[in-house]
Amino acid sequence: MMIFTKLRLINRFSPPLVHLSRGYRLPPNFVSYLDNFSKDFNNQNNSIVNSFEELKGKLAEHAELETMKKNTTDNEFVEMAAADMEDISEDIEELVEKISFKLG
Repeated sequence: MMIFTKLRLINRFSPPLVHLSRGYRLPPNFVSYLDNFSKDFNNQNNSIVNSFEELKGKLAEHAELETMKKNTTDNEFVEMAAADMEDISEDIEELVEKISFKLG
């Protein structure tokens, strides 16, 4: 019940979903909220914490591809990175939906 109330407050006082230039959507303060939730819950076997760890990995992978894409002049590599980033963006959005469903 407490989790639902906190999530509802976050959603109420934040603008709706923010579309980032990165190609995926995250609710405002979503990562910081889940980071605090993980610390407070302190249970590595929790499905929300596990999904959040997976989400952090996908976010890092996306950021790495974005950096590599910006730093290369090889058009073929840029196209491959863009395709991988699109796939990862879809994974990120699925994880956000999955975590949001579990929270509330």
